Amino acid sequence: MNGPTSDESPEGRSRSIAPAPHRADIGIVAALPIETGDLVDRLKKVRKFKSQGMTVLEGEHNGRVVALIHSGMGMVRARRAAEHLIFGHRPYWIVHPGFCGGLDPALKSCDVVLPSEILRPDAEPIPVPIRPELLPQGIVTGRLLTMDHILRLPDEKKQWHDRTGAVAVDMESYAVAELCRSLNLRWVGLRVVSDTAGDELPPEILTITGPTGAFRLGATIGALWQRPAAVKDLLKLRESAILAAEKVAHYAGHLIDALPVP
Repeated sequence: MNGPTSDESPEGRSRSIAPAPHRADIGIVAALPIETGDLVDRLKKVRKFKSQGMTVLEGEHNGRVVALIHSGMGMVRARRAAEHLIFGHRPYWIVHPGFCGGLDPALKSCDVVLPSEILRPDAEPIPVPIRPELLPQGIVTGRLLTMDHILRLPDEKKQWHDRTGAVAVDMESYAVAELCRSLNLRWVGLRVVSDTAGDELPPEILTITGPTGAFRLGATIGALWQRPAAVKDLLKLRESAILAAEKVAHYAGHLIDALPVP
């Protein structure tokens, strides 16, 4: 992303180049737009920067410059999006907010998890220096497990909780935390429980959502044709996501304002 300048084309015509983004105080990498919709609504003076097929939103939150990117689901997309934001906007911190599945039976829907360690099967754990004092009371701290697929059934969740001691699970955090560690960039995760350890997610969730979280129309129609009751289950998931997004915005806003920057 180049700075504000202009030059002359071979034909002698002036060609303007878009101004470079500000250096961000806080960079935010999230998987899905639904996770950060409420947070984006709180930003002022929002600008968009598009390149390499990705869009970064830059705005202000109580005077701080925030750069935000949506990666889509999974570790590969999360790392690519994080690299794009970091090298283009040079944030002092990366905040990684979003939803998670509960593994600890004590966690309730919409509980807030501040990860103290990021785990991945058969990989080195990544410890995270946490700052719970920067957030309102009521958060849970503990291990967060990153998997390459959705844990849909309570038995699966119990198995991984017993095996790892993780309190929650997602599909992206390990990739972003690993990248930030390699760049010596400060990172903090923020997860809100969208489904608890005892919740069984509908089987359709594995086939009707694309990597960006959007519903695949054809797959959705087919799934509803096969099991009309899926409508109720999917609407319940949607309601849970809306409530979780409100928590993401509330707690991420606290972090944006409280994290120390030069």
